[in-house]
This record gives sequence, C-alpha cells and structure tokens, in this order.
Amino acid sequence: MRIEESPELFGGDAGTSTCGKIHCAFCETTYNLDDDDDGGGMPIGFTGFAGKRVCENCFEDIEREVLARMPQILPWYRRHVERSKQRICTADANLKALGA
Repeated sequence: MRIEESPELFGGDAGTSTCGKIHCAFCETTYNLDDDDDGGGMPIGFTGFAGKRVCENCFEDIEREVLARMPQILPWYRRHVERSKQRICTADANLKALGA
C-alpha cells in the first residue's frame, strides 16, 4: 500500500496520464496496446523515474523499495550534503579573498 495515494510518485500532487498506447519500463507492460493513436484507451498515469517512463501501477513497488533502502540512502545523502557544504565554503572563502 502506498503511504499517500497521489497521481505522482512520493505523494506528488500533479500527475500525468494518457489514454494512448504507453509502455512502462519498470514492469515492461504496454497499456492500450490496441489504441490506434486516437487516445481512446483507458487512462494510465505515468511519470519519469531514473530516466525511464513508469506507469502508476508500479508506483507502489518503487516507493516501497525506496523506503526499504532509507537506511542506506540517508547516510549517503548526508555525505553528499557535507561534500557540497565544503565546496560552498571553499568557494565563499575564495570569493572573500578576491574582495567579492
């Protein structure tokens, strides 16, 4: 079950859908296969994730996996923030040295 039912991943409030043929790169399902590009199929929500088009039927699996990996994601992100902070501090010191 998703934490928040929304038309976008991670509780995002704006989603995108189509009634035309669409292929999900996550589950490899093609929806509205018989649609002749007239957009007369059933509406399928989708989003982009990791450079791939993902259908709404896979949102729960993606969110569940991200939640399961939070013990690795949060320390990784903390390291990223610390490195970014160091770069900004260095850039700031360099600017001050130039009198800017």
